Amino acid sequence: MLNLKQTLLPISLTAVMPLHAQTKADYTTESQPQCRSKNTDIIYIMLDDAGYGDILAENDLRLPNIDRMTDEGLLFTDHYAGAPVSAPSRCSLLTGRHTGHAYIRGNKEYRSEGQEALPLSEITVATVVKENTGYKTALFGKWGLGAPDSPGWKEGHGDPLRHGFDRFYGYLCQRQAHTYYPSYLWEGRDGRWTKDKLDNEYSHSLITEKALDFINECHETEQPYFLYLAYTIPHAMLQIPQKYVDEFYGDKNWPPLKKNFAAMMSLMDRDVGRILEAAGKENTIVFFTTDNGPHREGGANPKWFRSAGDFRGIKRQVYEGGIRVPLIVWGKNIRPGTTDHPSAFWDFLPTVTDILGIEKAYPTDGISYASTLFGTGNQKEHEYLYWEFHETDCKQAVRKGNMKLVRMKAHTGKSTFELYDLSRDQSEKRNLIKKDPETAAALMKIMQEAHTDSAVFPDIKPFALPESESQ
Repeated sequence: MLNLKQTLLPISLTAVMPLHAQTKADYTTESQPQCRSKNTDIIYIMLDDAGYGDILAENDLRLPNIDRMTDEGLLFTDHYAGAPVSAPSRCSLLTGRHTGHAYIRGNKEYRSEGQEALPLSEITVATVVKENTGYKTALFGKWGLGAPDSPGWKEGHGDPLRHGFDRFYGYLCQRQAHTYYPSYLWEGRDGRWTKDKLDNEYSHSLITEKALDFINECHETEQPYFLYLAYTIPHAMLQIPQKYVDEFYGDKNWPPLKKNFAAMMSLMDRDVGRILEAAGKENTIVFFTTDNGPHREGGANPKWFRSAGDFRGIKRQVYEGGIRVPLIVWGKNIRPGTTDHPSAFWDFLPTVTDILGIEKAYPTDGISYASTLFGTGNQKEHEYLYWEFHETDCKQAVRKGNMKLVRMKAHTGKSTFELYDLSRDQSEKRNLIKKDPETAAALMKIMQEAHTDSAVFPDIKPFALPESESQ
């Protein structure tokens, strides 16, 4: 058994790749089916605001089922969320595009309910699966890409049932998901929407039961499926029935909110175990991750359980602590161990097409990591990984090989740049911008190439390359 829940340093990183920019035209790639496994059930479990360290650091959280997945499955140590906040990260996951090309690039809010709606023109992984297989598809948990009050909802924009999901139960709006005791949750099925009115019921448990019912129903009918289980734990308000606090951490003399956070994580872990048991390992592949780095909302403190590990930054920052997330893949034919293959949310769509043998090509910035999952073929590598974030002063980041460039205040003409060598400085404490101007200039050029203008999210401003690079 691997003992991976230790201190996060050192974590091996890939060797430095040559610094040459990928052009905008390169972002459409074709799937390369190598590891076909038709009729394999696929479950993607995503937490909300859990940090890298919450899952992998040595701490006092009791997560036996996540530890089991890590021991029996494949752990990606260099995996990244789509963005440092929820909506753009989820858009990146589902559409296979990084935030330089994705439609949703920030948490743009609408009242009384909803965020910027994902247009019908955007292809999601659920749509790809539904159109090319006989799979049933379902999303239980948080959507965050459109709700009834979002512009275009009546035309189908932002409607998960119009984006490839046969069923939905949970929160359409991110703000509604700030509480675990909402007055209602949305249910979508057969093209119709209803409100499930609640009476002091814990939403996480309701969502889990819907997921288990879906899995069991598919097994009874021998129906292959794709399930996206978007849990809200441990996001926002640290709410949980007291019985679980007493059960999991009654022996701890901790402040109440710290106990609540820990109990939420342990209840989630127990329910993940129930999902694994219901799904079975023989014909299922389960992906487990979190949507961005840890938060300080609702009284949470990232220092309690080393939530960011040894990384710098938290949610809403493009430092490693805000975007580096664990990815654990467990199940049918997955090789056990660890990999430092650099990957990101936008790789999920081409990976699914590989696994299911879908040969049709779709626009994506992603590269399938199926070869890494199964230990077959030659794994293709990214030229670079890119992020932009349209809130809190705007930020951009590029990682190429072990070198990472961060741009701060990208919404102004007074931006500052920071350069880090992640192979020697994972905590991003030593800014090399003055010591290595050549690498910085090359990454700046990639940053310019990776960004496309957006009328909906127009905040990122252009910048001039250093004179020697721009000529």
